[in-house]
Amino acid sequence: MMSDLQRHGLSDKLQFVAIPDKIVFGITATEFAGQRRFRTAMNTLERMTLMLRLATRARRAKVPAGTSRIIGLIGRAETAIAPEGTIFLRNELWHARSRVDIAPGETVRVTGINGLTLDVDPDQLKSGAIRTLKEST
Repeated sequence: MMSDLQRHGLSDKLQFVAIPDKIVFGITATEFAGQRRFRTAMNTLERMTLMLRLATRARRAKVPAGTSRIIGLIGRAETAIAPEGTIFLRNELWHARSRVDIAPGETVRVTGINGLTLDVDPDQLKSGAIRTLKEST
């Protein structure tokens, strides 16, 4: 007669330890190491599944676009803007133009956008100076 352990293929993996009035099942050292590797593999699989879900969610997310997302942001003048130059905004360099002269390093605020060129004015809160408008020609 075959025992339940033999039927399920567990008889070679378990050791029987006899204690008076009790029978305790112990797992052999090699089987414990195998379970540890399996647990590590499952943890890695769970982490990879989580990363895949996050990547899929990020890929499906809508990209914020449009001029309304840029207007009002504060950047820094990389070159002199007189009347055109370059600013650093959101980790990108942008072409910019202004009605007033702006020195390199000053903070600017985006007031409009025309194609890939931003209209900027000095940020009065950060620059601390109010400039007069350039004479129009």
